Amino acid sequence: NSTRNPAVLDKDMNVEGIQHDFDYRTGIWRTRWQLQDSDVWTNFTANHCGYLRQTGAVYATVRGTAQASSVNNDPVTAKAGQSEAAGTYAINRAAMGFDTSALPDGANIVAADLYIWAQAAAASWPRQWNLTVLENDNLADVLVDWDYSDLLGFSQIAGQLSSDDLPITPTANGWIRIPLNAVGIAQINKTGTTYFGLISSKDYSDNSAPGAATIESLDFDGGGGSNKPILAVKTAV
Repeated sequence: NSTRNPAVLDKDMNVEGIQHDFDYRTGIWRTRWQLQDSDVWTNFTANHCGYLRQTGAVYATVRGTAQASSVNNDPVTAKAGQSEAAGTYAINRAAMGFDTSALPDGANIVAADLYIWAQAAAASWPRQWNLTVLENDNLADVLVDWDYSDLLGFSQIAGQLSSDDLPITPTANGWIRIPLNAVGIAQINKTGTTYFGLISSKDYSDNSAPGAATIESLDFDGGGGSNKPILAVKTAV
């Protein structure tokens, strides 16, 4: 970048070098600045993304059982949330992993966002719930039925997005951004795989059953989909 002094930039940059040149034809000094962006974003695509599902007539039983009735590893469509239809409750708890070992050991992570590709309707009104990201060190690349309870028992909230910000029928097919909080940022593993869960806030903390014929859930591209989840990590030099 070449400009007369003083150089004015609209963001923080690192100055890697400065070169002063005198133009004898014009009699003007010029300064050349070698700049590097002080903030760097790196995207990591999910290695694995699936979900665990449990259904039944009694919400407390569906929520509190230890094992999932079905385990879905790397499906085209993953699901996160809960619903009720014809007297049957369903709870879906998603999980995903990202190989973040390419981050330098000394990297200063200052922000991170989780992106998922919405496929279908997110909710029926009223939409009084949050799509909740959970940190979890007990997950692995291949989901097993016991992960259903582990997502509640061994997790903290790593980020949330209000259902008001999710797609509405028939809107679909678009990226959803969920900013991660300090817990989520601390979860990022610089030497291996970073795991996150994704569930409904009512399932996680409220223990609140959905109303009759109510959907509090989101379908999104899973590990077998064309647009796998992405973890975007911002580091400061």
